[in-house]
Amino acid sequence: MSDESGSEFEHHVEDGVVVQDLTRWNGADGLPAAVVSDWNTYASEAAVTGAATLLGAGTDAATVRAVVDALVAAEGVDSVRRLAISVPGGPTEPVAVETETVAVRRFGDEEGAIAWARG
Repeated sequence: MSDESGSEFEHHVEDGVVVQDLTRWNGADGLPAAVVSDWNTYASEAAVTGAATLLGAGTDAATVRAVVDALVAAEGVDSVRRLAISVPGGPTEPVAVETETVAVRRFGDEEGAIAWARG
């Protein structure tokens, strides 16, 4: 799918985890509204308890932070308890967020991110 700015993205649900593929998004101009809208739709499903957002290699820390903040602040996604961010080749580490309901962790690989999000 792509939005009006030409950003390419895809969402799907896999074993209770919404997988958000943003690997072709260049990180410019903030998180596209269409991405957040789709996120709200998929992540608000009662069966979804985790999420894995896949970003492109070389995504900088500020962009990771902006994505995390936008997704954690989204309305109506109360069932999501784990949010994994995947940046190929990046470190695996916790990401500090000001929320008591969502644990956030950054991974260097997609498989690890999806597995952790699944719980």
